[in-house]
Amino acid sequence: MKSSPELDYEVYRRDRSDSCGGVAIGVGPGLDGKLLLTADDCEAIFVQIDLNIKQNRINKSESLTVGAAYRPTDNNESYMTCLCNCMQKVVNSNKKSIVWIGGDLNLPDIEWSSLTIVGHQYTYIKPKRRKPVRRKIYLWNKADMDVIHHEGNKMMEEFVEKYDTSSSVSDMWDTIETKLSQILDLVPSKFTSNRFNQPWVTRKIKQLSRRKQRAYNKARSCRRKHKHRLWAIYSDIKKKMQKACKAAYNSYINNIICPDLNANPKRFWSHVSSKRCDNNGVAPLRGPLGATYTGSKDKANILNDQFCSVFTKNEDTSGIPDHGPSPFPPIQHIEVSTNGVIKLLKKINPHKATGPDNIPARLLKELADSLGPMLTILYQASLDSGILPDVWKLAIVARVFKKGDRNKPANYRPISLTSICYCISVDSHVSLFADDSVIYRVINNTDDATQLQNDLDALQEWERKWLMEFHPEKCQLLRITKRHKPVNSTYFIHDHPLEAVPSAKYLGVEFTDNLSWNRHADCTSKKGMKSLGFLRRNLSCCPRDVKTRCYNTFVRPVVEYASCVWNPTTKRNITKVESVQRSAARYIMNDYSRESSVTSMLNDLGWESLQQRRAISKATMMYRIINHLIDIPDSQLIPSNTTTRGNSQRFHVPFSCTALLQGSFFPDTIRQWNALPQEVVESPTLDVFKSRVCGVSFT
Repeated sequence: MKSSPELDYEVYRRDRSDSCGGVAIGVGPGLDGKLLLTADDCEAIFVQIDLNIKQNRINKSESLTVGAAYRPTDNNESYMTCLCNCMQKVVNSNKKSIVWIGGDLNLPDIEWSSLTIVGHQYTYIKPKRRKPVRRKIYLWNKADMDVIHHEGNKMMEEFVEKYDTSSSVSDMWDTIETKLSQILDLVPSKFTSNRFNQPWVTRKIKQLSRRKQRAYNKARSCRRKHKHRLWAIYSDIKKKMQKACKAAYNSYINNIICPDLNANPKRFWSHVSSKRCDNNGVAPLRGPLGATYTGSKDKANILNDQFCSVFTKNEDTSGIPDHGPSPFPPIQHIEVSTNGVIKLLKKINPHKATGPDNIPARLLKELADSLGPMLTILYQASLDSGILPDVWKLAIVARVFKKGDRNKPANYRPISLTSICYCISVDSHVSLFADDSVIYRVINNTDDATQLQNDLDALQEWERKWLMEFHPEKCQLLRITKRHKPVNSTYFIHDHPLEAVPSAKYLGVEFTDNLSWNRHADCTSKKGMKSLGFLRRNLSCCPRDVKTRCYNTFVRPVVEYASCVWNPTTKRNITKVESVQRSAARYIMNDYSRESSVTSMLNDLGWESLQQRRAISKATMMYRIINHLIDIPDSQLIPSNTTTRGNSQRFHVPFSCTALLQGSFFPDTIRQWNALPQEVVESPTLDVFKSRVCGVSFT
């Protein structure tokens, strides 16, 4: 099964072995689908959907079984027997279910002249939709904040009088949690509706919808000569409704953009994220024994087992190497200050989600002055005793699909949402975290290949000592060479041969076996066009400044990611990437005429070409390297002794015997750097350099 984010459908597929066809069933958003059967010897697939049936004569049925099948035209009797047996098996095992079977069966009862099917009757049923979950919303604008602050101060006085740093951490947190829950009851609240409704659907649209349905029923049931006139009336009402829906949607979008985009942009970006999100949940997952599970509880247990399996419990640490005493000094005793805690509480984003303790961020921010002394005592006691409240050890875990097969639990990652008070206690910043490892070696002969395998064996010994684990099925082998007869050796991790691939993605960049950037340019432009298509479909009515902001947020970062590494030098790739921005200019200016000049649109928008922006980015990276603002060796920067043209900080351009090397970072960027004006290269700070280099034309 695969999901289609663009159409918001769950697609159940049974592809042919030669990848030249197959059958598929798409289940719409909000419907509960479950895969029943995928035939092995014939092209057929069956999915069961829960129903909400209104007609009395079929009220005993609780589900709909939908089948998709294909019958070739060669009149293969054994194939047809297998297909009939498969259908009969589904019908017999789901006797209380209505069964629909469709597909290309090449049957003789189709009247192509009138586009009708002879001898079949169909029953109208309505599938049951999953109702939205009701959520509790606090109405802070209607709350009496004076009363809340008074209760907060009263809570602080009682807490400080009763507890100190030697008190029980659990008792202190239970008191804080109970008091905050009581104060939260003073805030008015309401529950969201569990009805499925779009927020821009107005009363006028609902009236038009009912008129359209009545016109449709009347035209369909009419058998007289006025049938064409009734269908024309229905078509006219349908067009009016489509126009009204579009106008109401555009009005809704503009209302959430214009007043709140700068002051409170969350509403707008939440709407954009909801359009991008695939809300169909987790695909059916394969268990450890190969069986496929579709139930929510089964999938939750499978993911829980997968997430737990990557953590070691009660591990034997006796084999971990001992490197002697630490060269770093011991950590001094940490003192928690009240002012620091209050400062962190006031910095909380009030729109952030709550953790397992259900304490809203808005309440913590409002009561920062009252909670500061209380949490200071709690944090200090927790640090001194090494004990955490039990609720701080809990988390709301959300699964995020990473890449690969959606049916494999190993391709999902957990995202934990913990208590906000706990997050404040460990407030810090992680500068870098990466779990991608690369090992490389120049292979000139079989001895080099043997040494590379020895290095892989050493890595396996390292992971065993440090209780780590490599997954060989996720490892790939990329040979970068121009030799006609390279040394082709097979390498192993855990006795598993590594898969040799013509290209591989590393940190978001596609590397190929010939170091060409054609594939990465194609993938980048395709991904940028997809993001731009999303904006066209959902935000076509927005003002120009909003469209520009969305382009800068969703599209431009895609085509400029790591551009210092893969900067295209061929006309083919430069044009390919520039086409994304040119299409975006038409979208923002809302001008798709062939007679219009895209260059004029770019000038009106004040946009530089992406090639110019990449050159500025490379020059900025060179400034960082020269001034040691980034951890990149400057061993290739050899000062030039020539004093002819250019600035005083010129460097020798490395010799390049191929166009590939000539277009790489150091040879190409050094040539650009040598041509910069003197005042640019002598900029005292990075910000000054950025402002000055923007005035230099590189194209």
